[in-house]
Amino acid sequence: MRKIVLYIIPGLLIAACNNKKLDKPVWVNQSDTLSLPGKALLFSAKEKNWKAVLQTMTHPVPLITIYKSGKLLVTTENNSGITGGPAQICLFRGTNYFFYPVYLENSSFHPLTKEYRSPKTVNPDSSLLQQRIVYTIDEHRNISAGKKDYFFEEEIQLAPKAGIYRAIKDEPLTAYYVQEGSCTGIPLQSGFLKEENAYRVTAGPLKDKYGNTVANGTLVAFNYSDGKYVWRTEAALQDGYAYLLIPAERDKKYSVNAKVNEAISKTIQLNL
Repeated sequence: MRKIVLYIIPGLLIAACNNKKLDKPVWVNQSDTLSLPGKALLFSAKEKNWKAVLQTMTHPVPLITIYKSGKLLVTTENNSGITGGPAQICLFRGTNYFFYPVYLENSSFHPLTKEYRSPKTVNPDSSLLQQRIVYTIDEHRNISAGKKDYFFEEEIQLAPKAGIYRAIKDEPLTAYYVQEGSCTGIPLQSGFLKEENAYRVTAGPLKDKYGNTVANGTLVAFNYSDGKYVWRTEAALQDGYAYLLIPAERDKKYSVNAKVNEAISKTIQLNL
């Protein structure tokens, strides 16, 4: 019979239940390793109305309990796998809690290859060397040791062709980038636009030392002079080219060059 004990403190009334201490259920088909999905867990228990939960490293997993004639059957709610590692089964009834340590693993392993590259972005101006790490997991993120080790690691010298690449073809998250380098020279040409009565100065195509077109948005500084005054204007590179328009005046000559970082073009002359 359950006893109710009242503790009386001035201004406060506290009621506490004196629960009966229960014997720990015996795990009949006990194993150090619990494979999921797998067979039901069988316990020998004198009392009914037990509840159970599997406490993993990441989150608790509710379990189903069925009691019949002194036997307690414990199963999972679904037949999926789980993230493996140390865990414990907890059986509880009232204020009685009992724990059974286990090691979790999946009954089957469906390998998924993961590959990462570092750094994700390389530039031929500095280094094209990249670190590659490959490992295998299943759909529940359990890692496999593979043939030798958990991780395969190596260094790769990438080709200098600029572009977006994927370490694994169908996985965008494995993308890495080879950027364009700095331009090594600035070809400069000019022409006269009769309709606009202006000189059109063209810088380009701008290439890096591996032949990649220099990145869009790179600023090209044009410097030009009529012998009395000097002007400077900037234009953004687009598809390897940048442009400058200079209004033409009869009997006025201009000298023009272009500069990008440390690269400087030859100086050309403009006159009608």
